[in-house]
Amino acid sequence: MVWKPLETEAVRIDEIDYTYLPELIGDLRSDFALKDETKDEALEMLRFDEVIDVLERSVKACLGETDC
Repeated sequence: MVWKPLETEAVRIDEIDYTYLPELIGDLRSDFALKDETKDEALEMLRFDEVIDVLERSVKACLGETDC
């Protein structure tokens, strides 16, 4: 697949720091590539406590308290 360059436009939104957009775009490209690799795999159902654990680890990683 050929990706055309995406241009970022600086727009002031209090909740969003546009300087993170290039990294976000790269992450999205990776996600779409992984989607194709795993399309034939069965869905994994998580228990409620597993969902909470994933969310807590994600928050800690975003806050820089731990690595993913």
